[in-house]
Amino acid sequence: MEAENARLQEELKQRTRQAEAEQQRAQQLARLSAEFQTVLDAAPDRITCLDRDLRLTWANRAAARVAGLEIGEMVGQPCYRVFFHLEDICPNCPVERSFRTGQQEQDRMADRAGRTWDLRTAPILAEDGRIIGVIEVGRDITQSLHLEEQIQQTQKMEAIGQLAGGVAHDFNNIVSAIIGFAELALMDLAGDSPLHTPLQQILEAAHRARVLTQSLLVFSRRKPVALKREDLNRILTKFQPILRRLLREDIDLRVQPCPGELWIEADQTQIEQVIMNLTTNARDAMPQGGTITLSTTRLRLDPALRRSMGLPDTPEQALLACTDTGTGIPESLRAKIFEPFFTTKAPGKGTGLGLPTVYGIVQQHHGHLTWHSETGKGTEFRVYLPICPSTAAAETAPAPAARPLPRGRETILLAEDFPNMRAVTKAVLTRFGYRVLEAADGVEALDLFQREAGAIDLVLLDGIMPRKNGLEVFKAIRATHPHQKILFMTGYIDELASLDQLADPKITVLQKPVAPSLLLNKVRELLDEGT
Repeated sequence: MEAENARLQEELKQRTRQAEAEQQRAQQLARLSAEFQTVLDAAPDRITCLDRDLRLTWANRAAARVAGLEIGEMVGQPCYRVFFHLEDICPNCPVERSFRTGQQEQDRMADRAGRTWDLRTAPILAEDGRIIGVIEVGRDITQSLHLEEQIQQTQKMEAIGQLAGGVAHDFNNIVSAIIGFAELALMDLAGDSPLHTPLQQILEAAHRARVLTQSLLVFSRRKPVALKREDLNRILTKFQPILRRLLREDIDLRVQPCPGELWIEADQTQIEQVIMNLTTNARDAMPQGGTITLSTTRLRLDPALRRSMGLPDTPEQALLACTDTGTGIPESLRAKIFEPFFTTKAPGKGTGLGLPTVYGIVQQHHGHLTWHSETGKGTEFRVYLPICPSTAAAETAPAPAARPLPRGRETILLAEDFPNMRAVTKAVLTRFGYRVLEAADGVEALDLFQREAGAIDLVLLDGIMPRKNGLEVFKAIRATHPHQKILFMTGYIDELASLDQLADPKITVLQKPVAPSLLLNKVRELLDEGT
């Protein structure tokens, strides 16, 4: 009897220990389940489990937020109804594919709210290998796709800009040669010569071509800008009469500058170009008339937003907005509006350089350009520019009185790789008495200088040349002749920046295209220095 009691007691103890162990396992499982649920609920992605009928058996809180439902309301409902408001399975459904293939699947789908989802699924397997469910993870990638599009657009604009800048630089040299030779021919003509009118027409056509190349150089950010403190409100207000002459009678122009002054670092001519291009673009979008509003605002942008726009770290920003009540920009054209030569106008009616020029100018002014358009309602362009401390505007110096072009007998070393530019520059200089030594590249220039250094009074250098560029030639000459007078001619902003960094008072830079009168005056000015 005692043995039986002992056996029963031992059996009871074992069962008690087993029950306690099972209870501990259950508690541990419950704790792990709660922790797992907490982790899934903290995930930003929507996570769901689905059965073979594509009905939800479980969902995390992110999924509930996306659906706008309680989790209990979602369970038992098909996923295509909960998330996409459809009455039938989504095309190419990744959940259905996972049930069918037993593999992980992935797809992208857009919902009615305009969000794009990256959907990834994986089968849930029983111990015997059967698929008993599928888990789906959905991530909202709308902003990521938008950012990718912005990066691609920026890269495309940079590539187009480089191409446009190269073409414009070469074409600018050709046009400059035409202008130079035409002006030289006019100097030799009598006032009543029958060739006077044709030459003037050649000059007018060449100047129009030069305007196009300057627009391309602005777009590609290769045209130098002369930045100084300007009051944006003053520029806008003074430019208003010119703008009104550009508009038809059925268009109402409203100019609304903000109170006070709005000081920015700007090239006034280029800011006027921005205002004019935006205004004419708005005008062309209103064939039936409407209203154009030009306004300025003083802003204080959030630092994170300012950095995302690429704006300088200044406390305040100036906003120039151009709003129209026109037809809006069609969806199919929106990716092309800043591409050079893209236009919806009839052949011969537009250059397609209006908005690309605006884009280039804003970039050169360290600003940011945004726009918004609604079909049938209108378009708004916004130009953000950094504000600089207030200061008095510089007084405009009176124009110098006209005087005869100066002459000389000195020797000038001319280094220019473009044959026509070299020819016209030599013709201008020799026409006014100078002796000119020609070099087609940097190496030739240095060879000539070494042979005739004692006879050379001035070195005239192009910035970009084969074998050795202008800056390399300059440094080589300075190494042996530190007082040699040197004059640069260039059309690239990158070259100007490099030359400015040298901070050498003996360097003078002329921006191409250079008018013969400006070249002659600057050459004479340099040669007369220190004499």
